Amino acid sequence: MEPEELLAPLREAGPRTPSTVDVPAAIRAGTRRRRLRQVAGAGVAAALTVLIALLAPSLVSGLSTVEPARPAVTFDPLRKSFRVGSAGGFTPVSYETGRDRQRITLVRADGGGGQATVTMTGGGPGPGGEAAPPVHGRRAVWQGTGVAWEWTDGAWGSVEGAGDREQAHRIAQSVESGADDLILVPFEQVQPEPLLGVLSPYGSTDRVTDAVLLVYGAPGGGRILVGTQRDLARDPVTGLPAQVPRFDTELDGRQAAVTDTAVTLAGTGGGPAVVARSATAGRARLVELALALR
Repeated sequence: MEPEELLAPLREAGPRTPSTVDVPAAIRAGTRRRRLRQVAGAGVAAALTVLIALLAPSLVSGLSTVEPARPAVTFDPLRKSFRVGSAGGFTPVSYETGRDRQRITLVRADGGGGQATVTMTGGGPGPGGEAAPPVHGRRAVWQGTGVAWEWTDGAWGSVEGAGDREQAHRIAQSVESGADDLILVPFEQVQPEPLLGVLSPYGSTDRVTDAVLLVYGAPGGGRILVGTQRDLARDPVTGLPAQVPRFDTELDGRQAAVTDTAVTLAGTGGGPAVVARSATAGRARLVELALALR
């Protein structure tokens, strides 16, 4: 049979019922659905972008190093923030200020050996220890023969070296916060270093040396003391006897005592001596700082 004869029945065949499919309408519907999916996808992407932008700082900060806790109190190194009375057989002799702590040194009121220290910090974790009687109504703990107490929220003070707990507790009870006593510095430092604090006499004891020393940072974490001192036979911190420097040279026309750890310029016209001391700064730096004081 010829091909034309085979295809003839197919040409004559047709659907029994008319098609209900509207091809143009189907194309339009498909196009609408495709556009809706595109719009929805774009909306989801935009929402995810906003969410990531909002969460990113928190996620990054969570991965970064946590900032250390800041002190509850920051002190002015040119002001004494506390007052300490004579108590427990001790009396204060010197006061050293600082930005994050202040320290008072006390000696025995009867002239005997030994000394105690009161250290008031601006903040930090509280110490552990056996519960002690409150100090000024605030919680306290024993630290060996000393005592520590929370003098204000998040900041602690401590007494060490008093000999026994009863004496330490009595000294702690004599500490009063809220002082704002300006320290008078009777000189000018021509080449100042970053100031850590000021060491000055404190109390009514006759051991006071009339020394005012600026406290600077030194290489290696040490300290440099630079200032004036009248009684060179007394230690400026404790007021206890100290060896008088040997003036065996001259600096800038003034008698001087120079060692690797201390430079002293003799006073002129009845004035105090100039001193510069450090265990780590070196002789040359101490000479430079001593000569820069006016």
